[in-house]
Amino acid sequence: MSNEQSHLIRGALEQYLGRADPREAIYQALAKRYALLPILPEWTGFVGLREDGVLFWVSEADGSVSADINEHALHLAKIRGPELFPELGFLRPVAAVDWVQCWSCGGAGRVEVQGQVADNLRCLCGGMGQLPSHLADLLREKAQ
Repeated sequence: MSNEQSHLIRGALEQYLGRADPREAIYQALAKRYALLPILPEWTGFVGLREDGVLFWVSEADGSVSADINEHALHLAKIRGPELFPELGFLRPVAAVDWVQCWSCGGAGRVEVQGQVADNLRCLCGGMGQLPSHLADLLREKAQ
């Protein structure tokens, strides 16, 4: 992580902590306590980004922090983070030659339900239409 990138993360965290949204109060308190920017908010916690680029899972239930995050959540966090904080675009994965087309969306990057794009659902690929081959293998194994 470069100094410039660390600075961008720190700035995004300061901006996030300055928001006055009561719906985010619990996550803001945890983000402040651990100096972790929530880049993948979920139902039970969030994946938080430390200014040195290390990612952690933060549990809303008990406030615990863990470096043990599954690889799929890490992948999604690196996609969602720049969507929430555009200045963190450097996190977004770049598809490589060994990536495979997502079988869930057929490469479209969108989930369709009854022929309609479901904007409130995220595909397994995180909207990229492709997955790293090793992650695709892990997800297929998990599905079986």
